[in-house]
Amino acid sequence: MEITVSEFLYQLGIVVVVFAVLINVFFKRLLMVLQDRESKTVLLEKDAEKRISKANELSESYRAKIDLAHRENQKVLKAKKEEILDRENTNYKEQEAVLQKETDEERQKVIASFKEKEASIMKEADALAGDLVNKIVQ
Repeated sequence: MEITVSEFLYQLGIVVVVFAVLINVFFKRLLMVLQDRESKTVLLEKDAEKRISKANELSESYRAKIDLAHRENQKVLKAKKEEILDRENTNYKEQEAVLQKETDEERQKVIASFKEKEASIMKEADALAGDLVNKIVQ
């Protein structure tokens, strides 16, 4: 089976015509569909990037607000803690002063009692010393 040049040219012409028709009918439309899909995909990607950046901004904003609220809360807690400590220190010092006063009063009573007993013992000591001297002399 030999192919002649004219048959070859006809077949080549048919292939070129079919290829031209395919290009015009299918490939150009396929190219348009692919370009349309790519443009929509790129558009969606850009839109998604914008939304992600907006979400990140909101996240940072919320984080900053939460940090600010936390710092303010810590200041309030610290102030209340200091207030309670001051109040308890004042109460402690008042109680300490009362106890110190009671202790000083009791100490003074005990010292006075010791002085009275010392004075009475000293009075008796003179009499006992005299008795002892009399007993030793006799």
